[in-house]
Amino acid sequence: MAAAHQVFDDFTRRYDKPAFGLESTLIDGKETAVREVVVATTPYCNLIYFERDPEIVGTRNDPRILVVAPMSGHYATLLRGTLQTLIADHEAYVTDWENARD
Repeated sequence: MAAAHQVFDDFTRRYDKPAFGLESTLIDGKETAVREVVVATTPYCNLIYFERDPEIVGTRNDPRILVVAPMSGHYATLLRGTLQTLIADHEAYVTDWENARD
């Protein structure tokens, strides 16, 4: 009985959305500040851009990349490691879906 209760609890528990925590990256060997900027908002999704310090990025022409997070009830922050790698040499955007339970 306790095991069944635990399974039910695991499936129905609500978890707080964690922060991305991507505060800096290395560009050309220099520590570069990064900040999250919401560039578009809809009732079901926010589009987040990871803006790198323009003074360090300068005139680089890095490619833009859109990371589409799964809508399976997980937060986009699960892609934190992928985004950390990408923001060093890409203008990175990610979809941040609203929780369908809300």
